[in-house]
Amino acid sequence: MRTITAGASTQMAHDETVRLPDGALLRFVGVPQDSRCPPNAKCIRAGDADLDFEYALANGPKTRVKPNLPEAPSKNMGPWRLTVESLEFTEHGAVTERVDPAQ
Repeated sequence: MRTITAGASTQMAHDETVRLPDGALLRFVGVPQDSRCPPNAKCIRAGDADLDFEYALANGPKTRVKPNLPEAPSKNMGPWRLTVESLEFTEHGAVTERVDPAQ
């Protein structure tokens, strides 16, 4: 399992877990809903995507974190703030996210 750096953009695959600098774990569960307009298509509406993450302090309970692109890409989780920067247009698209200290 890799440890990510706070403030750096990180790509995560579907169902991947990474360790945060304080030892907490973050897992990219998936994309339960994606109505975004695909590349090279003409759409009436741009659409959005719901993402699902699991956050857990070391040896602590798991909490669901559910950002939305583009409406609410950032969510607080304990002492951290998760920001989704992009989501690939594939069946199990990789997500690019950044974790910063919460303010």
